[in-house]
Amino acid sequence: MPLKKEKGKAIRGYVKANSKQRVDCQAVINKLSFADLGRGGGSAKKGLTMHEKGVARLDMQGTTSDGGKNIQCQIGDSTAAAVIVSKSVLAEKDGANQRGIAKAAVSALQQSLDTGYVFNVTGSIP
Repeated sequence: MPLKKEKGKAIRGYVKANSKQRVDCQAVINKLSFADLGRGGGSAKKGLTMHEKGVARLDMQGTTSDGGKNIQCQIGDSTAAAVIVSKSVLAEKDGANQRGIAKAAVSALQQSLDTGYVFNVTGSIP
C-alpha cells in the first residue's frame, strides 16, 4: 500500500493562525525530520517540544493507542495544525524513503494549518 495523506476530524482547541503566526508555524513545520518522528511524547499537559520559532512550537504529543505518533503545531495552549503518522509508516528503514515520509508529514501539517483538520499519514512504502 502506498503512502497516503487523509483528512480526519476537526482539531479540538483549534486556533486559526494570523499572518504573522502563520509564518512562525510554517517555519517550525518545515523543520520536521524523520528522526523527530521517533521521539517520545512529553507530559500529559504539554508535549515534547521539538522545534520553536516566535510564537509557534512543534510538539510531539505522544504515541497513539495503535503506535502512531501525534505531532502538533502549537500557539500557546492551542493547536494550529496536527498530524498522526501511523506505526506502519514509522517502520521504514531506507533513508531515502524516510525523507519522503518526513516530507509527507510536513505536507500534511501544512494542509492541517490551512484547514483546521487533523491529517493522517498512513500506508507503507512499496
